[in-house]
Amino acid sequence: MRFLHLFLTLALSLSFNTGVYASSIANVIEQTSKKLIPPVPSTDTVSGIFTTNTEEKELERTKIKRALATCKAEEEPFNTTVSKRLQELKKKITCAKEELRNKPSNEFLEKEVTILNESYHLLKEAKQNYEKLIANYELNLKLHDAYLNDPHFKQIDKDLGICDERHECTLEQFQDLSQRIRDQKKAIVQLNEQRKNIQLELENRNQDMLILTDKNIKKIEKVDDTFELDAYQQKVLADLEIKLEQDRKTLSEIRKHETEQRKELIKMEVFLADLQLDKLQMVLKTIKPFISVQESTIAHAHDELVKKRQFFFEAQDAYDQRIEIITQRQKEIDKALQQAVGASTITLGPDIDDWSREPVQSVTGYFELFEIASLNTSILLLNCQREFIEVQRTLADRIIKEETVYLDIKKTFKKLVSHACTPEEIVQEKQKYESPNARAKADELSFAAQKGEANVQLERQKKALTNITNKRQTLHTQRSMLFKHHAQEYTRCLELLNGAETKVKRQIDLIGKLIAKYDEGILFAQKTIKHINFIMTELEGEVMWGRSAHAISWRGIKRSWSDIISFFHHIYDYLKTIRFTAVMRWCADQITHPVRFFIYGSMLFLFALLLLGLRALIGMILAFLERSAPKGHTPHILRMLGIMFAHYFNYYFTYWACWFMLFFALNLYVVDDPYPYILFYLGSIIYVIALEYAFVCYFSDFNEQHNNVFLSTTLQEQFLVVLGSLLYVSSSLLLFREAFLLDTQQESELPAILLAATVIIFQIALIFLLAKIIKQVSNSIPTKTERLIFLRSTIDRYHYLILIFLTIIMILSNPSVGFGNLVVHVLGRAILTMFVIGVLLLIHQFLKYLSSFVFFYSESGIVRERFAHGKTWYGLFVITIFLTFISIAAIIIAKIWRWPEHIANINGWPDIVNWLRTPIMFEKTAEVPISVFSILQVVGFVLAGVIIALAINRIVFAKIFNVLMIDSGAQNAIASIASYVIVALATIFGFQAVGRGDLVVWVLGALALGLGWIVKDPLGDFIAYFIILVQRPIKIGDYIWIDETNMGVVRKITPRAVIIRKRNSTMIIIPNMRIIAHPLTNWNYQRGFIAFEDITVRIGRQHDPAFVKTIFEQVLDANSFVLKSPRPIVRLNDFDDYGFVFIVRGYISTNYTLEQWDIASDVRLAIIKELRKHNIQIATKTHIIFERTEPEQAVIPEETTPDF
Repeated sequence: MRFLHLFLTLALSLSFNTGVYASSIANVIEQTSKKLIPPVPSTDTVSGIFTTNTEEKELERTKIKRALATCKAEEEPFNTTVSKRLQELKKKITCAKEELRNKPSNEFLEKEVTILNESYHLLKEAKQNYEKLIANYELNLKLHDAYLNDPHFKQIDKDLGICDERHECTLEQFQDLSQRIRDQKKAIVQLNEQRKNIQLELENRNQDMLILTDKNIKKIEKVDDTFELDAYQQKVLADLEIKLEQDRKTLSEIRKHETEQRKELIKMEVFLADLQLDKLQMVLKTIKPFISVQESTIAHAHDELVKKRQFFFEAQDAYDQRIEIITQRQKEIDKALQQAVGASTITLGPDIDDWSREPVQSVTGYFELFEIASLNTSILLLNCQREFIEVQRTLADRIIKEETVYLDIKKTFKKLVSHACTPEEIVQEKQKYESPNARAKADELSFAAQKGEANVQLERQKKALTNITNKRQTLHTQRSMLFKHHAQEYTRCLELLNGAETKVKRQIDLIGKLIAKYDEGILFAQKTIKHINFIMTELEGEVMWGRSAHAISWRGIKRSWSDIISFFHHIYDYLKTIRFTAVMRWCADQITHPVRFFIYGSMLFLFALLLLGLRALIGMILAFLERSAPKGHTPHILRMLGIMFAHYFNYYFTYWACWFMLFFALNLYVVDDPYPYILFYLGSIIYVIALEYAFVCYFSDFNEQHNNVFLSTTLQEQFLVVLGSLLYVSSSLLLFREAFLLDTQQESELPAILLAATVIIFQIALIFLLAKIIKQVSNSIPTKTERLIFLRSTIDRYHYLILIFLTIIMILSNPSVGFGNLVVHVLGRAILTMFVIGVLLLIHQFLKYLSSFVFFYSESGIVRERFAHGKTWYGLFVITIFLTFISIAAIIIAKIWRWPEHIANINGWPDIVNWLRTPIMFEKTAEVPISVFSILQVVGFVLAGVIIALAINRIVFAKIFNVLMIDSGAQNAIASIASYVIVALATIFGFQAVGRGDLVVWVLGALALGLGWIVKDPLGDFIAYFIILVQRPIKIGDYIWIDETNMGVVRKITPRAVIIRKRNSTMIIIPNMRIIAHPLTNWNYQRGFIAFEDITVRIGRQHDPAFVKTIFEQVLDANSFVLKSPRPIVRLNDFDDYGFVFIVRGYISTNYTLEQWDIASDVRLAIIKELRKHNIQIATKTHIIFERTEPEQAVIPEETTPDF
């Protein structure tokens, strides 16, 4: 790249001695730097509109591989060149330092060494950044290769041991997968945070690039004259400074490229992490229905737990014995320690624990101190040993409890999987885990606190070890002085020190093991908490999303169609086996049993008599109903319904009797073969539908013959549609279900699905019928009063919404669907939420009503303010209580729904304060972040300032003004200024109180900027008016173009603005500053000629471009407005995918400025005419879109081809 070329070439030319070697190195760098950091590959390649992730990553991989190959190809020349450069710089630095030793006060040499050192470090850092760049490329390429080799992440299935969708999953696998998903989410959050940080870093790199400009380099050329240097030295230092600044700029650019590559790497990591999370969640969703917890697994875990408990109880005795031995030994040593302390003047303390106390300079002082400290060290060691044993015993107990909890979790999860838990049992299960969860959290905190104490103790013992070493050295120094004649005491002191050192080392080793045990305890506690949180989440989901054991499964629904096809295949196979001779043989066998045949015939005869009696009874009921004449509307409707049903069954009795006779006959004579019954039920579907259709028609005719006794004409049509659909569908489903149940060759959930569908359809039909009845009732509601009008409009507006709502509730509440718990959960909380909102609104309205008496009073029917600005204060009070009630409602509703957690966990005023103190701005960049609490503090200071200002105006200024008799206008001005000053001071104090006093400067600066901004534009326009008059960039009558919407003829120039008239005769007023500050086009600035806009024409490649150019020139020559001098321009401007690209430019007189668009239009029309005359077509592009119907394949990108 150009910057690296400049960097290395100048570095060699300025730092090396001039000569053949330097020039040859510069030439090498000049060739190397062109390919050192490869440019970003062009993305102008035509690609499709729709591309898959695989195609996109394949393209990215190709670019990265190409860039990496270029980098690696130039890595060795670059490293060789930079290494030589570093060696030369090191030599020059060494020489300069040698000269500086001879001339220590030489300012030139000091400056030269400083610059050379900085250049040396810059080069080393550039080399390191280049290595990081290659590493980023390689890692990014590896990630792309990994994704392209496994775009569907099948390796995850292998790692989890999942072979297919129906793979059985254990509880442990399910928990591991859930934990992996949680870890993946945390990783994605961290990656996104890194992505933001890299983006900020990249912005900082860009800012550094802006700062290090050529202007900064030019400023360095002016060397500070404070140094007493000659011209040559100043020139050398100036060159070094310029080079150093260029080095900084070069390094900044290399860093920028390395940061960009790191950003791309993080982008790829985020992409892969998101896809992996989606894959894990999909796997979790897939395997969750197949989780199995076997009884044998639970029994084996129970047996293992019993064994561990037995082993734990046996180990308890061993732990107690060891502790008893340590306690007895500790008592003996403590007794000896107390005797030693009593026999000396030494007192125990922390400095004895860490051996930091200095002995008295005597033989006895040394011996007494070392003896007491050694005994104290023994006691500390025993304490540590006892603590280690107690931790072991505690961990063993926690392991047993954790295993117990995990066994309970398995049992609970087995109940959940088998849907064997009632809501009451789920509540009991949740309560069962509350105590273990609290204990685990307490253990985690306890182990963490003990670990902290152990770390402090470890540091103390390390310090003690150092002090013992120092005291041994001191003892050696005193051997020839203080202990010169006390060799025995010296040996005893040395033995005490050596023994204490051994004990301290053992204690350090033991504390390290103790810390490891605490870490183990923390991990066990966290593991227990995770297990409990897992089962609590499942229990919560079971309460809300749990379905009953009788609910149909989605797998059963998906298998329904295949079960139906299999059912009909069985019928078809049976029909193929039927033979007429076999049927006749069966009939002959039945006749050979006359007794059974007689009984069978007698039963059929009795059933036929029963049907005849039923018909006679229907006739009697019909005669009775026709003779009776009940009073009242409802009895009359019921009578007519009875007559209608009696007439229908009387008329169609024979058809129904035949079906019932056949049904009774089949059920009376039991046949082992189920298929006759199956065929009967399937054949009955069409037969029963025909009878139901006859009933619907009969109902319609009966209602019309009796003057719409049941339903009106409009409602009857809709009612019959619903009724007919209900009868046809329900009877078909029920008969088909009975037939399917008789097929014993397959087990399926289809019967339950059919029954559930029948019930749901029946419920929906009832709801629709109810809706139609309500609609008819609402239409009959009179509109005499406003309440009746409101009732009718409300029913008309919301009855469809209520209908849909009831339909959804009834479907979800159906036992076969199994979401009754969800409906109860949502409805209960929704009702409670509406109740809370209603109560708070009533309280809010009541407080508004009471506060109106505080701020206002009524006099002669007119409401007046009790004090000045009463309306304002009333509005502020209402807004304040409204916001307060919103906060209260948010907390209560969050607790009802248990979401969001940070609001639902608020249990008192401290929690509210902590929530208000949560940073919302500058939490990472400012020392004092901004929170809701700090904003409320500032608002409180402002309100206090307003109150103080009002009090001063009412109390202080009122008395002063009454005495001095000041004019009312002056009073108002003084009072207003005083109020503004007090409020401003209160605001400043508020910002200071929350620790953000630095923002006051910005606020004042913003106010000053605002005032300056107000007067800036008028003053600037007035100055620009004189500039326009003097320089005359525009004149009255000129045609100017400012932008796409502002163009026209200048009509007037005023001190404030320029007035122009557009072509549609509308006037535009443009400020003078815009005329001066922005570029514009003045077509009449110079008298003579102008060119209309270039005309671009694209001609197909099969035509002769020279001939086409001749045609264009002839067209221009033929136009009378196009000038002959200067000559018009026709140019073959470009070759593209569609043909030859010509531009046509003609010049016209400035007198025709306003007609230039018409002239250009005439030229275009003439060009088209001439081209068509010579059978030359303008090339256009055609889009051909191919669409594939195969799934999981992207649409082929659109292809662009020239059309001639």
